[in-house]
Amino acid sequence: MSNATIDTNIIEQIIVLSNIINKLGETEIFKPNNITTLQFNILGTIIIDKAKTINDIKKRLIVSSASLSQTINRMEKAGFISRIYGKGDKREVYIEMKQLGIDTYNQCNKVYLEMAAEKLGGFSDKNKELFFSLLKEFNSSISK
Repeated sequence: MSNATIDTNIIEQIIVLSNIINKLGETEIFKPNNITTLQFNILGTIIIDKAKTINDIKKRLIVSSASLSQTINRMEKAGFISRIYGKGDKREVYIEMKQLGIDTYNQCNKVYLEMAAEKLGGFSDKNKELFFSLLKEFNSSISK
C-alpha cells in the first residue's frame, strides 16, 4: 500500500472513531445529564486546561465565536457557569465554574472513562501502550 493510501485510511478511521465517540457521548452520556458535547468540552477546558476567559476557551476548541457565545449563554442560564467581567477591560470576560458545572462534568466524565475502558478491554496492555503512544504523537503533530 502506498503512503498516500495509508494516510487516507488512517484519516478515515479517525473520522469514523470520532463519529462513534460523539454519537455514544450524545446518546449515553450527555443527553441523560442535560448537556451537549460542546458544553462538556467547554467544562473540560475550564477544569482540565484551566481556561479562565472566553478567549482561552476559544483558543482551545474549534468553534465559531457565535456558537461559543450562544453555548456560554445557555450554560450560564442552566447554572453551570457564571461570567465575570474584567475590572479594567470590560471586554475581557472571565468564566467561573459553579458547583453544578463541576458535578455535571465529573458525572459525565466518569461514565465517559468507564465506557472507554470497556471499549479498550479487548486490547492487550502492550497494544494499549502502543495506541496511546501513537495518539500522543499524532496529537502533538497536529497541535503545532
